[in-house]
Amino acid sequence: MGILGVRIDRPQQLEEGIQRALQHEGPALVDIVSARQEFIMPPTTTFEEAKHFGLFTLKAVLDGRFGELVDLATSNLTR
Repeated sequence: MGILGVRIDRPQQLEEGIQRALQHEGPALVDIVSARQEFIMPPTTTFEEAKHFGLFTLKAVLDGRFGELVDLATSNLTR
C-alpha cells in the first residue's frame, strides 16, 4: 500500500525517523516508544503547578497507589 512505518525507541533516533517519514512520498506511520509515566516539564514551573503535583501525590498515597509514585520516580530519576 506504500505506507512507511518508522519505529523510534531511543531519543537519538527521533530526528532521523521524523525526517524519513516527512520525506516519504505517501503516508507514513511513526511509532514513538516512550516511558509510561514520562514527566513533561515546562521551561518554568509555577506555584500552582507544584501545588497540583503535590495534591496528586497525596491522593495517590491515600488511594493506595504508592507503587505508581515509585514507578514515576524511578522512570524519571534514572535518566
